[in-house]
Amino acid sequence: MHTAHLERLSRGLQSFLTESQCIPMTTVVFDALRASWEQVHRISRRHDGEQEQSSTKLKIGADAEDIAVTYSLVAQLSSVVLSSLPLTSLSSTNLKCVQQLLVDFRTDFIHHTLSKSIRAIRKQGNSDFWAGEISMVATLRLLYALHVSRNLPLPLEIDKKLFKKMLELAFNDGCLPELNLELVRDSPDRIGVFY
Repeated sequence: MHTAHLERLSRGLQSFLTESQCIPMTTVVFDALRASWEQVHRISRRHDGEQEQSSTKLKIGADAEDIAVTYSLVAQLSSVVLSSLPLTSLSSTNLKCVQQLLVDFRTDFIHHTLSKSIRAIRKQGNSDFWAGEISMVATLRLLYALHVSRNLPLPLEIDKKLFKKMLELAFNDGCLPELNLELVRDSPDRIGVFY
């Protein structure tokens, strides 16, 4: 996951990924992200409903942190792969298909995941929910990577209701500094700077 390796991966994908591999690669990345997120969501529900003894809470907390870190790494790798798809070499039909897959993924997965994350973080209140916040940071970074990638000409789409909730969360002093940074960086005003 070192930057130098990720840059080589990006160059390799842009140089050697064929047109017939782009759509399957995109689908594989989406499936990996969804599967990893489902683990995060499942463990956060267990964390949320946990009323048992403290040793069980510690075990669930440790599991949640491991799963959140795994999801963060999957999201980081996914952002590199998606941003490196050789879209300029695709036929217009395949280009439209990949772009539509990306737009749908942004709406159906990323925005939906962010809404669930905000709800889970709010529900935790002042209690420590590091895993949920780290997962949300990873999702926000993925969204940001899709927005600013010069290789992915995606139309700007702003879910005003979602971004309002994100900005409200950004003013929560109990959130991780990384989360506050990502929340502000992905606000509609900031995103518009890149278009």
